[in-house]
Amino acid sequence: RKKLDKYHLQTLQTLQSAPTRTSTAGVYVTIGMLPIMAYIHKRWLTLLGSILRSNNKTMKSWTLYMAATKPTSSKSWFIDVQKLLAEYHLPALTQLYDNIPSKLQWKKQVSDAIHTYWQSELLTEVATRSSLKYLTPPRGGLPHICWSSVESNCKDVRRAQIKHRLLTGTYLLNETISKFSNSQTDATCPLCFAENEDLCHFLFHCSALSEHRKLLANFISQLRSAVLSTAFQETTADESKLAQIIIDPTQAADVHPDKLMQLETTSRRLCFNLHSKRIFLMKMLSWTTLNPWVCDH
Repeated sequence: RKKLDKYHLQTLQTLQSAPTRTSTAGVYVTIGMLPIMAYIHKRWLTLLGSILRSNNKTMKSWTLYMAATKPTSSKSWFIDVQKLLAEYHLPALTQLYDNIPSKLQWKKQVSDAIHTYWQSELLTEVATRSSLKYLTPPRGGLPHICWSSVESNCKDVRRAQIKHRLLTGTYLLNETISKFSNSQTDATCPLCFAENEDLCHFLFHCSALSEHRKLLANFISQLRSAVLSTAFQETTADESKLAQIIIDPTQAADVHPDKLMQLETTSRRLCFNLHSKRIFLMKMLSWTTLNPWVCDH
């Protein structure tokens, strides 16, 4: 099971071009999926319902007998099913034996219970992970707007991949690298050397990226038309709040879905343009460091 769960997680990471260090909750919540075991458990419990609704009294009695006689340490399917019923706060096997719901009722009850359980687990992890502080989980377990708003072309998918890294706290800026290297790496911005390279510096301050911030003005203009004037003033007055809304526009309160989609599209383009310029300048910086003779000509 662990191997299957790991393979499923790695597959979702690959689909989103997410680094292996990405928080598990960040991988599942943004793509709108649950761990693979949630889907397997759903099938098991659905099968249990089919057995208990069948006209085969021998099979029904055998299910109850095995669940009652097998030790709890057993790897028996009947014991696992009993544990699942308790884990998902569903009626006990003895109760279901005497009063099994209809097929549709049971499937809905199981689906709701499993979805509620895993959503609670994932939301708890999101709330406790500092790397996910910019992520607002979508309601109903749907894919995050980071992915649901992507157009069907390679360039927009690439933009979304960079946005996803910013959203899940895996986009590496020098301040983050310095933190994880025990300050062995300088946190100062390698492009302008003005201050530490954190998210706000990357989005608003780095002078080396200033020519690519035209979309920032567009984003702020769209935000002004999408939210109340008081909320707009509070947001733009605080850089950290504005950064949060750029990374995840769903954090803007009471925004119409069409306006939200427009904000996401603009912010995705903004972040990708800044990223592309930063990567280009970093490569140029690395190349000139390796070839200092270039600067003499």
